[in-house]
Amino acid sequence: MGDRDDPDLAVTSQSTPTADDVYRLLQTASRRFVLYYLLAHERVDLEELTDVTTAWHAVAAGRVGTPTDHELRFLSLVHNDLPELAEAGLLSFDGQAVSRKRHPAQIQQIIEHSLAYETSADPTEQTEPMFVVEGEESDEHTRHHERSLEPTSLSDAIDTISDRRISVTVYTTAAASAFVTAVRESFASKNATVNHRELPGENELAFLTIGDTDGFRGALSARRFHAFLSPPIYRPWDDEFVHAGYRALFDLIDETLFTSMDRRQLLAASREIEDRAWRVGSGQLRVCFQSVPKLRAQIPLFKRLHEETDLEIHCYAPEAFDPPELEGIRIHNSPAPEVSRHWALVFDGDGQDGYKCAMVSREVEADAFEGFWTYDPVMVDELTAYLSTTYE
Repeated sequence: MGDRDDPDLAVTSQSTPTADDVYRLLQTASRRFVLYYLLAHERVDLEELTDVTTAWHAVAAGRVGTPTDHELRFLSLVHNDLPELAEAGLLSFDGQAVSRKRHPAQIQQIIEHSLAYETSADPTEQTEPMFVVEGEESDEHTRHHERSLEPTSLSDAIDTISDRRISVTVYTTAAASAFVTAVRESFASKNATVNHRELPGENELAFLTIGDTDGFRGALSARRFHAFLSPPIYRPWDDEFVHAGYRALFDLIDETLFTSMDRRQLLAASREIEDRAWRVGSGQLRVCFQSVPKLRAQIPLFKRLHEETDLEIHCYAPEAFDPPELEGIRIHNSPAPEVSRHWALVFDGDGQDGYKCAMVSREVEADAFEGFWTYDPVMVDELTAYLSTTYE
């Protein structure tokens, strides 16, 4: 995004916008979202405007915003939307930030009425997208940078990941401010900084963006986020699991240390990994159990995984466990203390980097865990090698 600091991007206009100008420009969702956001903010830097309009577009379309969406939104803003809005006299753009302009009362009312109409539906009851936007399709998976763990133990892997922080920005109308509290409470147990920015309007519109040192990672709606706080538990072959909205959050905060997640949330995370293994249908899945009863409870699920796929499943038990022979499921009695302290799943993607994934957690108190999950192929390969060479 080399254009971000280019002074030649600045656009000024001495014109006074007409009603015709406003109606023409409001035909495009991206320009509407810019004008709506400026109702709540006098001046917005280009990076923030790109973040919020990317997120607003994604939520409007009922999907997750991605880094690719962010790049495209930036290009659209600087080369199309902001110049046209500035030339019409609706805002000023100096190449780095956008400033609101005073409009005649008639123009201001048109923008406010458009916002009120477009956000009139109750977002807590919607099953379809709230807004009408241009058709866009994009992959919901974000990019991941290869990073080495070189673990000497499962705890060492968790400690290595602890230096990575993310930044979360919550966007809400005044009526949806309770969502800010929910996000802050959830991310208090993770390496995250949480900020809040106001959205205009009177309904309960809310969404969030997530970024890190590499920039924008993604955006998702309040609905998807709330679903993660108490996720429904599906089996990999359940049809409902494919459309579970909370799954997007796994991709956005992977490789981020969590320090307080309950067993239900981790079970949802483990189902995400098992689902990938189910869909690939081959490769090796390794699972570390804290106790034999927990392992025994999962045997039916693993039996079906093997019976209906070509998966090879390795289970690590912290104490002696000698069940009847289970085809395709290898039980490794591993009395090492770390097995009883950790809950881990590692899927090698059958050699396909795009499907490799892992979760490593340790119990810090009753039903409270810390750890991380990752889709980084290098990390997954290293965890696979560690478990296989140590316990098989």
